[in-house]
Amino acid sequence: MNRAVVALNPRAAENGSLKNFCEQISNLHAQGLFDEIFVLSVIHQSYFPYSPDEYDQRREKIFKDVRKSLEHGIDCRIKFADIDVLECHSSGDEEVVRSMASWAFKKRAQILILGVDIKHISSRWSLEGIPVTAALLSPVPLLVVNVRGPVDFTPRSEPKVLLAVDSEAPPTAKALRRFSWVAKPMKAKVHLVHVTRKKTMPSAKGRKVSDFDRIREVLHDTAVALQRFDIDCVMEVVKEDGSVANTLAEYGKRHGIWVTVVTSPARGLRYRLAWGSTTQSLLGHLGCPLLVLRIQ
Repeated sequence: MNRAVVALNPRAAENGSLKNFCEQISNLHAQGLFDEIFVLSVIHQSYFPYSPDEYDQRREKIFKDVRKSLEHGIDCRIKFADIDVLECHSSGDEEVVRSMASWAFKKRAQILILGVDIKHISSRWSLEGIPVTAALLSPVPLLVVNVRGPVDFTPRSEPKVLLAVDSEAPPTAKALRRFSWVAKPMKAKVHLVHVTRKKTMPSAKGRKVSDFDRIREVLHDTAVALQRFDIDCVMEVVKEDGSVANTLAEYGKRHGIWVTVVTSPARGLRYRLAWGSTTQSLLGHLGCPLLVLRIQ
């Protein structure tokens, strides 16, 4: 059984975009991306206007109120198995993400889902924040959904997934195995796509990033690895049009892609900056959710 954990802010029910978010999750559920949904919220004392002593006195009621609020906000829009509320010892991004990811791992979930309002994301996305921290730390694939994005219920004859492949940092065997957890239950056809940049940049060894032979080799190796999981692939190299994000988004629209998949970067600051910028742009362009896989 393919399980998903939907992580919600304790005050998510107060946000008008929760309805849209729930509709997108329900749509993905109907499309076969997952079979069972668990809802999780993580709280910390600093989230509430109480002194430490007052918070301790109200703790049990706070947990009940958060759970009740989320149940009311979801209002049968998602068929979930259970709602749970956890308490963090710190309000830091890493502590919150580790709590969510650990809980999801114990539930044997294949996907951790976060909703993001792209209009409220600042440049901090590229350096920190729950989404980027989750992408780097979560032991399960992270599905990021733009809560203000369009909800498309148009029936499609065949599920399709776009996996963006970077020839300089190709997906590892572990990342592809995690990817198979998502693609295989959907019986999706996978489009392996590499975007060649307009301006090539020298790599550390002095070679150009847009080495076509290298690109084809990486795409072929990725396809062979996925075929071991009985996943059908098509490969394509496309030229950058405006930006990498715009190119992937336009490709997705032309081919009716259900989910776009990218791999998270190495931990270096330069890669995090570039990845954050591309990912943020993708969320603004895409008409479908974005799945992020750790490469390690």
